[in-house]
Amino acid sequence: DEVADYFKKLGAKTVKLKVSAPFHCALMQTAADKFNRELKKYTFTPMNIPVVSNVSATLYCSENQIIENLTNQIVKPVQWQKSMENLSLQGINTIVDIGPKKILKNFSNSILPSVKAYGFDDINDCEALVEWSKKVKRNSTPTYNVLTRCMAVAVCTKNNNWNNDEYREGVITPYQEIKLMQDEIEKEGKLPTDEQCKRGLQLLQTIFDTKKTSYEEQSSRIAQILEETNKELLGTEVMKKYNLN
Repeated sequence: DEVADYFKKLGAKTVKLKVSAPFHCALMQTAADKFNRELKKYTFTPMNIPVVSNVSATLYCSENQIIENLTNQIVKPVQWQKSMENLSLQGINTIVDIGPKKILKNFSNSILPSVKAYGFDDINDCEALVEWSKKVKRNSTPTYNVLTRCMAVAVCTKNNNWNNDEYREGVITPYQEIKLMQDEIEKEGKLPTDEQCKRGLQLLQTIFDTKKTSYEEQSSRIAQILEETNKELLGTEVMKKYNLN
């Protein structure tokens, strides 16, 4: 109440939330510190399924980020909208809300109306989800390829270089070249050739270098792309750089 009164005096409108604790703000710092000490007692292994951090709205690039991100999410805002937008950029077109009621489903619909969202707490949605999964199995074709994944990763990777000229030459121009290749193969109704995939990965490496992305994150994202698209492009400069061959 004291905090609410303070902000009201400044002209702010406050709404009292019916929650058990003031999560995602500095008032939880003591709890965050305690949680951090507890997490350090455990050993974390690489994730088999890509996970988006609600602190950064980007994918975890390694298990080494788990403790820091889980600690920070207690005291920092949830980047929900950015997380959803980044998922869409990575080719995600279906979302399942496994929590109670339809809160996250409704949030998803308001941000990404083009992405189909199902609520696991709704019997009608569950039935529709079963039918959808059957349809996907019958028509199991790739929804993304190396080029589309390269574009998505390029967009989602944090930029650490604020030189406009370098950014234009090393990020925008390579991205546009990848997109041009993808646009051309879409018109022909084909998938990219191995040579086009190699070129896309080389251009993504240029984007990484320009954005000053760490070697660890580059390696993790490249490996993830190759695993998701079932591509083994041995012998390329990109593969050799990241010791993936």
